[in-house]
Amino acid sequence: MKKLIALFALLTALASAQIDYEILNPSPTYADILDTWIFNDSTYIITGNAGLCMKTFDGGKNWTICSVPTIREIPDVFFVDSQNGYLFSNDKKLYKSVDGGLTWFHKADLPGSYPQLIYFKDVNNGYFGNENKLFKTTNGGSSWQSSILNGYIYELKVTDSALYVSTSYGGSNWGGALLKSTNSGANWDTIVKINAHSIEGFDLNSKGVIICGGNSFTSISTDHGITWDLKFNSGTTYFEIKFIDDTTVVLAGTPSLVSSDAGATWKGINGSNYMRSVGSAGNLTLVTGNEGLIFASLNKGMTWQSVKQGKSYLPYSIFFISPQTAYFTGYEYISGNKPFIKKTTDGCSTWVNLPWPFPDLGAKDIVFKQDGISGFAITPRDIMRTTDGGMSWTRLPYTFTSSEEMKKIIFVDELYGYVLGTPHFILKTTDGGISWEKIQLNTNLILSGIKFLNKSTGFITGSEASVFKTTDGGLSWNMKKKFVTGRINGIQFYTDNEGRLFHDARTYKTTDGGESWTIDSYSIASIVDFYDKNNGMAAIAGGTSLTLGISRKWWRLAQRSYPDTIGRDIYKDG
Repeated sequence: MKKLIALFALLTALASAQIDYEILNPSPTYADILDTWIFNDSTYIITGNAGLCMKTFDGGKNWTICSVPTIREIPDVFFVDSQNGYLFSNDKKLYKSVDGGLTWFHKADLPGSYPQLIYFKDVNNGYFGNENKLFKTTNGGSSWQSSILNGYIYELKVTDSALYVSTSYGGSNWGGALLKSTNSGANWDTIVKINAHSIEGFDLNSKGVIICGGNSFTSISTDHGITWDLKFNSGTTYFEIKFIDDTTVVLAGTPSLVSSDAGATWKGINGSNYMRSVGSAGNLTLVTGNEGLIFASLNKGMTWQSVKQGKSYLPYSIFFISPQTAYFTGYEYISGNKPFIKKTTDGCSTWVNLPWPFPDLGAKDIVFKQDGISGFAITPRDIMRTTDGGMSWTRLPYTFTSSEEMKKIIFVDELYGYVLGTPHFILKTTDGGISWEKIQLNTNLILSGIKFLNKSTGFITGSEASVFKTTDGGLSWNMKKKFVTGRINGIQFYTDNEGRLFHDARTYKTTDGGESWTIDSYSIASIVDFYDKNNGMAAIAGGTSLTLGISRKWWRLAQRSYPDTIGRDIYKDG
């Protein structure tokens, strides 16, 4: 059985024909969780970026990937009962489940623009809100009535006697408004307006307390919305608000807060920044959010426990010497970022740390000869060599200019090796790394990857999705392909003729030694190494533009606004 590993920024739960992964770390995901539905104290569903939909039956110890036919963001999920539920993707597709969320089928296309929320009173009657309007259905979402409210729909709450919506209003004094309807949306009364701020979340209890919040503010009314106490707090954002009972209320946002006296006083939930949703049922309350964070409370917010398990990694490189033996390098978060070289000899089931001489500087790339004893690792300006399987390292002499740095290293046999450097050069050795020859490259493109099939034939990838080929050991290079705009993240060959090229958006394949390339599938990674066609490793490096994938289909995520946080998913093909 083949064993693969991938270190990803985020998780999706979709499938394709080429590569199949199971998650190893962290559990359950590093994807942004956008919504949660709780069935009971131990069973709940999370949804989020890139088709994320997972269900646990044991309070988060084990997870089942739900089958949703989408690779798009899933912002909201709603269940009418334990079996019948609805969710939608951000491309306006409505999906329905009749088995508690394990499988989903396409129910209908939603009207209007970017969808925001969905709510169903029963299997037939429900509401859908988007950036412009609020719609109503009476046939289970198969069709939707014309807009019953115009404006950006942020949140919706339904009680026995009224329908509440937070929306926006335009004009010179734009802002947010909280509206109420007692006739299913035929008419609306304004409860409160807040100039220059959107009301992104709100909730109310049975005693007349209403709490709303958004970017840099909260506002509380204790008399059914007649008077309000508006408080501004710069740097805060509240996305969802939930009354667990008449006195306990939770705010999910930056930061997340809990109150046991209906909002009179608040305390923070430690570690819960960037949270997006809050849900409650039975004794369980969940606050979920970015980077796979899940905090659970079984005592109405008095104490919280993180459900997400696993370490945080920032991977740099990976290298396979057999289906069972592999290495990866990067940084591990242990009271700060610590560089590491890890090795597995059992197909990624367990890993051990190898010694590394630099306490603050990680290895950009690593390569071992077939014996697993002789190897090389590079930092931006150091070539390091080991002759004892990575237990000790020595620096090889080579002088770089102030503008030069190394990026990738590769060996094709015991003697011939190459280093890719920036801005535009390669280093070549013909004596096993004892000496190196510098070859300047005639290009202005930013170079990213290097792969040699033998001592003569090799490839370099670069910016503008370019691929160059040499047949004379790197002395001259010819452009073989320029793909759609974007970045080529890696190139691999399994035989002299068969190979894959990993682009930001898709994977290409060649069967003629890189002379021509055709689309193969969606791409998966920004760091790749394969031992053969079936056995390899894939990793997502850092940065603000992140890629994720699991279970054989892949999707590129939007940019983050907080790229300083590290942590990556690890996957293994099983």
